[in-house]
Amino acid sequence: MLTKPVPLLTATIGVVGANSLVLPPIATVVAQDLGVLPGDIIQAMGAYGAGTALSALVLAPRADRIGAD
Repeated sequence: MLTKPVPLLTATIGVVGANSLVLPPIATVVAQDLGVLPGDIIQAMGAYGAGTALSALVLAPRADRIGAD
């Protein structure tokens, strides 16, 4: 099922995007466990998302040259 490019891409985006939906409600608890402010957790989450987006832009042309196989 996940050998075709579109379903695989959709599943990958769903997994990466799930982070942005799961962490905000529990950011306060995570911050308490780590001993930091909740805003720091949210900033780290944003940096992760930005890094993921930038790496996708940089790596996509290389992946296209290599192919899915």
